[in-house]
Amino acid sequence: MRTSSVFVLALLLAGMFLIPGVSADPAYDVTIWSEDYQPGHVVTVNITGLANSSFSVRITDPGGNILAGKDAALNVTGQYVFGWTPSQDGDYNATVTFANSLVVTRKFLIQQKVTPAQIGDLYRSLFALQDRLLKLIEELRTLTYVAVGLSSISIIVMAAMLNYARKRVSPAETDFTAFMKEDVDSAIQKLAKRKL
Repeated sequence: MRTSSVFVLALLLAGMFLIPGVSADPAYDVTIWSEDYQPGHVVTVNITGLANSSFSVRITDPGGNILAGKDAALNVTGQYVFGWTPSQDGDYNATVTFANSLVVTRKFLIQQKVTPAQIGDLYRSLFALQDRLLKLIEELRTLTYVAVGLSSISIIVMAAMLNYARKRVSPAETDFTAFMKEDVDSAIQKLAKRKL
């Protein structure tokens, strides 16, 4: 049993080294690359496949509208580089159709990134707004103190005037009160005369 297993193993090893290997077709692939995936910067579509084979590449938006494209052939090393510069943010597709009807689609997103300078501008404007609000609050606080002070002074002056008027000025008599006084006084005098 040991001899047969060694024989089978030797046969397998000989077959692996002596029989020429079957070469597989080169892998077809599409990769997308960009420095920062922002509008206005180049997006590179790297296409690999069988050397000298033809293909077509199309860049489309989510609605299926073709924005860029080219029909070409891979070079002798089986590679091709297609460059495209997007003008606006959005989701895009790079679709490559090879001559053997293989279709490879890669999605990529282009969006404007916020830069540190833009963040700095935002913070500067926020701090300026905070500073203006604090100054307004301080002015409002000062105006509130002035209003409370003036109200207090008005109340004190009014109380002093009422006190002065109550002590120094006799209440004014109206015609009605004068008539009533005369009438009451005359009625009392008449009663007094009758009783006597």
